[in-house]
Amino acid sequence: MPAKVRIPAPLRKLTKEQPVVDVQGKTVDEVLADLEKKYPGIKERICDENGQIRRFINVFVNGEDIRFKDGAKTAVADGAEISIIPAIAGGATDVSEYRSMGVSEKCPDYSLDFTPIPRYPQTPIRS
Repeated sequence: MPAKVRIPAPLRKLTKEQPVVDVQGKTVDEVLADLEKKYPGIKERICDENGQIRRFINVFVNGEDIRFKDGAKTAVADGAEISIIPAIAGGATDVSEYRSMGVSEKCPDYSLDFTPIPRYPQTPIRS
């Protein structure tokens, strides 16, 4: 029985807008390889040039964060549900990693605006 992978909105253009896809694999690494085979270009959005899952991408297998398991070597059971979730936060001044995933500066999928927030020096408190 194949595993199901939930695809985040910024990557759905690579899966023909499918929010969930079926993949084969006994580990997260194998699942990502099968995902790349079926949807070319998706792995480079999830993994860096060394093949490691990008630091701003969170992967969960059946609701468990693989960072607290065996990372990309985490076992994937038949019928497992895998979620790929980009960690998105506001106030970023360097959005190059998000751009590598295909997220633009104005991301309608998450209604985010990556415009840098100005930093003001702290004003001393007067008593």
